[in-house]
Amino acid sequence: MDVTVAQYNEEWNLIFQEDSRKIKEIFADALIDIHHIGSTSVPGLKAKPIIDMMPVERNIRRTLKPKWMGKKHLSLN
Repeated sequence: MDVTVAQYNEEWNLIFQEDSRKIKEIFADALIDIHHIGSTSVPGLKAKPIIDMMPVERNIRRTLKPKWMGKKHLSLN
């Protein structure tokens, strides 16, 4: 499996901001916040160009059992 590592890209933070805004709109009642984590969140660091996010849920007991839908996609239903 080949791994692509890219130079830091300032657009990664902009992509995170836009995507997290959309997710917050959809799950507004369930989320406290969403954090940008992983190597793309560190300015100046080379990284795999994949934006990692960590949502913080209001009520973790309400979480549905996660099910992997492929290498990169997670379904919660």
